[in-house]
Amino acid sequence: MTRVALMRYGLALLLLALTGCSTVWYRTGGVSPERFAQDDFGCSQAGAMLPRTPQSVTAIGNTLYYSDPTLGWANVAAMWGTYGRCMESLGYRTRPN
Repeated sequence: MTRVALMRYGLALLLLALTGCSTVWYRTGGVSPERFAQDDFGCSQAGAMLPRTPQSVTAIGNTLYYSDPTLGWANVAAMWGTYGRCMESLGYRTRPN
C-alpha cells in the first residue's frame, strides 16, 4: 500500500470510530434528565464493580505480582455488557445514533 492509501484507510477508521459506535439510550414515555443521570451513574457503577482480570501476573513463590493491572478487552466488554443489561432492566432501549 502506498502512504496515501494508508492515510485514507486510517482516516476512514478514525471517522468510523468517532461516529459509528455511539449509542443513544431512550425510554418510552420519556424520562427527566435527572432521572437518566441517576440511572446512568448507577449502571456505570454496576459495571465498574466487576472483578478485574489483570493482563499479566507473575508468581514468585506463593505470591502473585500483577505487573500489568490495566483493563483488557475482556474486562471492557464485561463492563459494557453489565451496563447495557442494567439500563435495559430499567426500561431503556438503544437506538443507533
